[in-house]
Amino acid sequence: MKVFKKIGFVLLGSAVVFGVAASINLSHALETKAADEVYTYVTGNGSGDGNVWTYDTGNFLMVHRKNGSSNNIASTYAELRVYASHSMEITPKVAGSMYITAVVVTASSSSYATAMSNATVVAGVDSAGASSHSGGSAAASVTTFDFSDVTNCGFVKFTLAAQSRTVSWKITYIDASAPVVPVEGISLNHDSVSVKATKTVTLTATVTPADATNSLVDWSSDDEAVATVVGGVVTGVAEGTATITATTRDGGFTADCEVTVLPEPVVEHAGTLADPYSVSDAILVAEDTGTTATTSSYYIRGFISLVKSVDTGTYGNAEFEIKDSLLDGEKFLVYRAFADDDGAAFTVESAKEIRVGYLATVYGKIVNYNNNTPETTQGTKNVSMTTHVHSIDKTQATADAASFAASFNDTMGDVCDLDGLTDTTNLTAAWNARKANFNALVEGAQYILKNAVADVEGSAIEQFVAKYTYIGSKYELDNFLDLDALNSSNKIVNDGLSFNNSIFVVIVLFGSLVTAVALRYYFLKKKEN
Repeated sequence: MKVFKKIGFVLLGSAVVFGVAASINLSHALETKAADEVYTYVTGNGSGDGNVWTYDTGNFLMVHRKNGSSNNIASTYAELRVYASHSMEITPKVAGSMYITAVVVTASSSSYATAMSNATVVAGVDSAGASSHSGGSAAASVTTFDFSDVTNCGFVKFTLAAQSRTVSWKITYIDASAPVVPVEGISLNHDSVSVKATKTVTLTATVTPADATNSLVDWSSDDEAVATVVGGVVTGVAEGTATITATTRDGGFTADCEVTVLPEPVVEHAGTLADPYSVSDAILVAEDTGTTATTSSYYIRGFISLVKSVDTGTYGNAEFEIKDSLLDGEKFLVYRAFADDDGAAFTVESAKEIRVGYLATVYGKIVNYNNNTPETTQGTKNVSMTTHVHSIDKTQATADAASFAASFNDTMGDVCDLDGLTDTTNLTAAWNARKANFNALVEGAQYILKNAVADVEGSAIEQFVAKYTYIGSKYELDNFLDLDALNSSNKIVNDGLSFNNSIFVVIVLFGSLVTAVALRYYFLKKKEN
């Protein structure tokens, strides 16, 4: 019994050590990082007179001063109006308790945001130690001021040269009493990316650890004649290559992305029946046209990538999206198109002609709806007179896909069946031969195969997906369809092994500890005797 008591004390000590380690980790997880406090103005809020007015945000005080302005501070409007020569000071209620890292001001319009961004700014530990600071950057109706470069910033002051009507003020701050968690690294969501000239692509930076006190990042381009970057949003300027770098304010860690800017896109086709617009042409025309539709109608050709609706009843029209390639990211909406060039309504039979993978030529006016959706338009009176499906080319996509699926099922069934009887010698060669067949298919057929569901009792295509997923997962073969189901299957296996290995290591270590304690006690006891 004494032996077990001593072993118990040793194990209890180990548990205490593990508990302390766990509490340290928990403490680290609970450390406070930068937080936000938003003050939203309400008519009449605050207190004071026409010369000085104070707004209480919770942890901060905002002091609004008239200074030498002829306009008194107003409290009867829906916005917090800071007139020319007025100033706004922000300080924590308890001096030194919080450090301001940023202030984001939302105005009632973009012009008032610009006025706010042009304010004269001073910042520092307190009013006595404040010095001149850079102004803010305005985007739409929001102005952002960054004070992360001011050590222990406890005072900021904005003095305006022109009136700004503000709606809310967001103060980002760090609790001065919280432990500082240093940055350890940074990564980007892309190592390399392409963007067309005049277009944008967004890079996202991830700072580690996630609870770092100062996770702010600066962005730069090594060639702004090729690409510029603001807050991770990269804009292509001219054809070429530029390196975009994200640098942490804390520690100076960096991550790079090589950006290739493609030539400025141009409309390559005439938009006629003989030379119809491509989808990229139609998108460019829409962007140049804006929200007022073109006065003329044009022919546009693309693969149907999504059928949104087909009405065979009252309206008899369809909405679908087309792309230059089914694997392309750019899409163009065909809005309320009719069945043929005579403007006939869709019937149950003709509705079968609208299928993903088919090549469609449409005819109609072009508009950039809501300034962000390139599409055809129904025109001013009757959609059937302006936009209709001119023709649909059945590219044999479905037939080609079914033929490939049947061949795959037969060929792969000879080397690997669902009962696990496999000719491993010839499996990889047979699989790679089917991959070559798949790559030779038109995109429409590839698209159909990639988006089919798995069903061992279904059509030849559905059976193909089931067999493909089963064989590919079991033998870790090249996932040339890039099916999520196969990727997920492998991931589950790998994650499971990783988890079990971790448990195994813990069990082994714990068992070794118990064994060592027991043996040590045994030999000591034997020596005493």
